[in-house]
Amino acid sequence: MLSWVDEPPININVIRYEDMTSRPVDTFTSVIRFAGWPIDRVRIQNAIERSSFRQIRRQEEEMGFIERQSSPTLFFRKGKVGSWRETLSEDQVDRLVPDHHQVMQRFRYLNETGKPVY
Repeated sequence: MLSWVDEPPININVIRYEDMTSRPVDTFTSVIRFAGWPIDRVRIQNAIERSSFRQIRRQEEEMGFIERQSSPTLFFRKGKVGSWRETLSEDQVDRLVPDHHQVMQRFRYLNETGKPVY
């Protein structure tokens, strides 16, 4: 069991940031379908545009972001897939992968040899 992901009777649809950036229409459509709402391509496209990294970063700069810890840095850092490689040290990655291997493998963050893919 993977904690909240497998907790019955909650029905969860996990989406990855990588999928939202590489296949936004497909990913957002899957969320709408999961919610049981009618598929409306125009509304989906509007939602994609309004939730772009550029938009949410601008909103945070203008209005703040309540979930952000009391830190001078912005919550929405870069919005770039793989930017963790520029932020985490090799030692941190060496600890992260073994500690979270099961979850990372399940959600396709590791390749067949167990190395990070993004």
